[in-house]
Amino acid sequence: MPVKIIFLDIDGVLNTNSDRNISDEKLILLSELVSKTGAEIVLSSSWRNWWNHPKLNTTDSFITKWKLQFSNNYVVINKILEPEMPKTTAIEKYLTEYKPEKYVVLDDQVVFGTNLIQTNSDFGLTKDDCEKAAQLLK
Repeated sequence: MPVKIIFLDIDGVLNTNSDRNISDEKLILLSELVSKTGAEIVLSSSWRNWWNHPKLNTTDSFITKWKLQFSNNYVVINKILEPEMPKTTAIEKYLTEYKPEKYVVLDDQVVFGTNLIQTNSDFGLTKDDCEKAAQLLK
């Protein structure tokens, strides 16, 4: 089966400059995008550098609670880009290695020009951003 990928940044996509908490509204938008396109999520955010850190994966940790929040909103992180590698390099390596049929990059910064949906960090992910992403993933 052909694979479609969403490379997901967190800050400025699932939250905003004025509210650094992950937004349920943004998670719902992302969940709808995943449902509509059948895409898998690959975490490209700098958060990937500590995502699986053993000291952070305790029942009281923010990361564990955050993962559960994703599960509760039916968004699953399928893979994580290699930590400690520059984001653009890690995306290029992933594309070369896995050769997805289609992909988009959801990020508030210009990190990878091809198929980038650049969000405004003051607003985070919007319905318009998701519509553009869905078109690229068709």
